[in-house]
Amino acid sequence: MFGSEQWLTPDRVPSEWDFYPQINAPDRTSTVLVNLWFNSQCPLDGAGVHACLELAIVPPGPHGIGTPEAAAQLVAVEGKLRSAAAEAGVFFVARQRGRGRWKLHFYLAAAAVAAFEQAVGARVAGLAAADQPLRVSPDPDWSIYREQLYPSPERWQWIVNRRAMDSLKGTGHIGQHATIVHVFGLSRQEDELGLAKVALAADLTPCAVPPLAEPDHPFAAAYQETTLLELETVHRAVTHCTTLASLAGVVYEGWRLAEGAALAPALA
Repeated sequence: MFGSEQWLTPDRVPSEWDFYPQINAPDRTSTVLVNLWFNSQCPLDGAGVHACLELAIVPPGPHGIGTPEAAAQLVAVEGKLRSAAAEAGVFFVARQRGRGRWKLHFYLAAAAVAAFEQAVGARVAGLAAADQPLRVSPDPDWSIYREQLYPSPERWQWIVNRRAMDSLKGTGHIGQHATIVHVFGLSRQEDELGLAKVALAADLTPCAVPPLAEPDHPFAAAYQETTLLELETVHRAVTHCTTLASLAGVVYEGWRLAEGAALAPALA
């Protein structure tokens, strides 16, 4: 793990940034931008303090995420704070945006707190958005990152589905009704009887199993449905099929278009 390497500095951290909407936000407009790389490496040695800088989004706009002008201003401020963090040996891990607040999350050494507080203060001085001081608390296990910032399995699946939908842009399928093939992995061929029972009850139609590059199970079954090809619709369908797989004692492998797009894998 990189966490045990003394040479790891913020400027050498791989960039694996992605975002997802927070499903538990009342208006579902709050989002998290997070560097996913840290999950496989944390906790990092010598970075057991969590710091959060919360800025006001002024004006918050109708959805609480700011007008384009307000967002552009805070992106510029964030850029300066990222640079300050890197110079101070502080790791920037995530940003939460929504409900009128812009929250930046960092991890650093206890010995670096005072200097970082000073650097942050110098870069937000005079900003109306800077209505709260930097909040600092010990977090040697990186529990805030793991439990509040890194996506849950369901939110991770949303990211996978969004990436798959992004790959279909320009194909003419987005926003149209399309046939989606759901693939299930089976440990035993006789497990297909239980799967068929719940799948047919859910109005899924059996179909040929598409070619799989590296099958994870010795047997597979596929069912298809026609649905509107939009991200939230597809995500609901995937969530439903994951539940069906659990009921049947099999594993949901993922989905693809019947026309032959690559399989979008499931996380389970």
